[in-house]
Amino acid sequence: MYSSFPKPASMKKGLSNNWTMGHTSHSNSLRYSLMILLLCGITLSNSKESIMVSRGLGLVFHVVCFSVLVQISCCFYRFRSSFAALTVITNALTLFTWWALYTKRMQYTKVIHRLKRCGLSKCSWALIFARFSFVVLLTMIFFPSAASTVMLNYSTNTDRRCNECWFKIPSVYGKNVYNFFLQVFREFINWGFTYTIASFYSSTCLEINGIVCKLIRDMKSEDLHIVQQRKKRYRRAVLIMADFESSMSFTIFLVFCNCFNEFFRGLTQILHNPQGNERIRISVIAFAYFIGSGITFITAVFTADNLQHNFGLLRNLMLETSDPTSTSSNLSDLLQHDLTLLEDKDNVHLTAWDMFEVRKGLIITTLASLISYSVILGQLKI
Repeated sequence: MYSSFPKPASMKKGLSNNWTMGHTSHSNSLRYSLMILLLCGITLSNSKESIMVSRGLGLVFHVVCFSVLVQISCCFYRFRSSFAALTVITNALTLFTWWALYTKRMQYTKVIHRLKRCGLSKCSWALIFARFSFVVLLTMIFFPSAASTVMLNYSTNTDRRCNECWFKIPSVYGKNVYNFFLQVFREFINWGFTYTIASFYSSTCLEINGIVCKLIRDMKSEDLHIVQQRKKRYRRAVLIMADFESSMSFTIFLVFCNCFNEFFRGLTQILHNPQGNERIRISVIAFAYFIGSGITFITAVFTADNLQHNFGLLRNLMLETSDPTSTSSNLSDLLQHDLTLLEDKDNVHLTAWDMFEVRKGLIITTLASLISYSVILGQLKI
């Protein structure tokens, strides 16, 4: 139904080539996520240079993903471990998520363009969250990788596991460097890429939430007779929410699937219970995956739920300030259309591929599943 809205002239012509990654210096809260996505081969720019660079980086990303996928698939074929099976699923979900994000990149560009027109980067909470997320990403990738590399030197596990290195490296320094970057790539593919998308999603939610909250404050202080201007600003928020839901719903659904899979994979890795120093090393990595996936899931759910709540408050304010006694002939076409939107509660809502809404029951069900899985796994010692 949103296709009937008239589009601005700039959107009809498409975004200019000047709207590149460099232009996101004004989009501070999204800058970090967009920078990492560019390194993964996804750009929101229309320029030929940026597209060529992103394709090259995307090829590198796929080569690394397939290399890790082949290695862990060989481990699964050899040992038939449940941990290896869950890791294969994680890597496959990463590739599916990349393509889901890539096919919708122009819709994301449209959302960011609308946000920029409404005052992007004016939300301080979004900027703080973006910087915090970037620090969390680096910490959760490099610290476990460094700890794993150090403890791997003291590991006696060389027979019944997948070796970190398939070939001999005579230099101890060279072997440590190889193991470190191997673990960094694994951390990013298994969790970091998903977390980057969740950070982009949450930052966008916070930006939209800033616009919605500002409109709520203005409505409480402005003259109630300024109806037309208020309706236009509300309509802008509706358009942003609709485009955002359309572009991110399937991608965030894959992010949630990856989080659930990482929860089970982390429990499997912890309860697998290897012996000696290897147990400490694996526990460090497993806790990093488990905590990282928890942060990813909670931030995405909380920011989306907070935006949905505030948007509901805005909608109620719009209904309260509307005059129900007015006849249709006295209202402009724009106002009539906006009132139709206000009467339909299900027009704008954040979901994951329209399969479930973010509710408390989802979190409770997830926790119950994890507890049941850990008990079963602990009994069977898989």
